[in-house]
Amino acid sequence: MADIFSEPPVDDISETALESVNATGVALVGSNFQRLTQIAEYLSKSTIIPVAYQNKSANCLVAVEYAQRIGCTAMMVMQNMDVIAGKPSWSAKFLTAVANECGRFSPIRYEWYGEEGQDDWGCRAYMTEKATGEVLKGTKVTISMAKAEGWYNKSGSKWKTMPEQMLQYRSAAFLVRTYAPELTMGLLTTEEQKDIINVTPGGPVPAGDNAAERAWQEVQNDGHI
Repeated sequence: MADIFSEPPVDDISETALESVNATGVALVGSNFQRLTQIAEYLSKSTIIPVAYQNKSANCLVAVEYAQRIGCTAMMVMQNMDVIAGKPSWSAKFLTAVANECGRFSPIRYEWYGEEGQDDWGCRAYMTEKATGEVLKGTKVTISMAKAEGWYNKSGSKWKTMPEQMLQYRSAAFLVRTYAPELTMGLLTTEEQKDIINVTPGGPVPAGDNAAERAWQEVQNDGHI
């Protein structure tokens, strides 16, 4: 493995060095921290990264840290991480892509239930663990759940205009969080975060008071993890 800290000097950071960081996944500890701080500063000067990172080296440093932990590039993190009410979150499509590309599972697929247009319509995301051949199934998500949780009827809800996509997004998020929580880094998806913020404008959601929390708890109680 190349030593990205030997050349070039700290004040001469090249695109090659940035690519090396993405490839080697260096921890933000010890002497590495100064180096990556400089790289974050370099990234922040770019005009093609999202506005939330432009001229904000601290934000770029966080993106580099997340990228090396989940095995992708800093640019991918920047393009797919949203900050809602001060909390970072992943886009659901990005979380699905990370699970599909990590090499441990087959691509995520969906089982459908009920009748389209009715409250019992829904799906369950699943994938196969390559090492064991076990089929891993997530929590079943239905329109009835979306209504009960308050997602469906909130102002501007995508559940009314694109329910099929939202069912897939939510069920995939539950699946990945249950069986590969290290890929989520403890973050909710953007769609989940928006639902929580809009449903509870008066304050934070108590632990276990939303479907994501309950789905996780149900799997733990069943002894699946």
